[in-house]
Amino acid sequence: MTSVESTTENISPSNGTDSESTTQQTTKPLEGEELQQAILTQIEYYFSAQNLPSDVFLLSKMDSDHFVPVSLIAGFTKIKELTSDENIVIDAIESSTLLELSSDKSKLRLKEERRRNRLILHNLPSETTDQELADLFKDGGYSPIIKSDVNNCWFVTFETEDTASSALEFIRKQKIHDNQFVLV
Repeated sequence: MTSVESTTENISPSNGTDSESTTQQTTKPLEGEELQQAILTQIEYYFSAQNLPSDVFLLSKMDSDHFVPVSLIAGFTKIKELTSDENIVIDAIESSTLLELSSDKSKLRLKEERRRNRLILHNLPSETTDQELADLFKDGGYSPIIKSDVNNCWFVTFETEDTASSALEFIRKQKIHDNQFVLV
């Protein structure tokens, strides 16, 4: 997140004879576009390929259409540090190219095209490693982001939907530890 929530200035005597320095802390809250950008950056991180696959809490709060309540996100500590106004959070989300709001603006999710770049592999043998999956995809010419989750579930994220689609066709023909892949 790129925000400056507080600045610290060290003020020391100009003659250098006094060994003490005074630290003055001032808090300057973000406003306007800076505030909205800071909020958006944080929320987009929550839904990023780096965070979402391993964020069990956020995943558990998704409904069947992958929406989560805006009020839940607005209640996260890092968002509350920026604003307590849910309308400002909604305004920030509306400017996102990665996220979308429900028609009543009460829920948000990744935009459809962003969700289609991920494969979810289920019930892989417990001895499966990140490296084995990476090597398998590498053999097919792919280099996805791979995250393991609970119950032998793996999230495999690609740059584009087209790449994910071709990787899906590739992985359907593969086996790992003599087991066929189970895909969602």
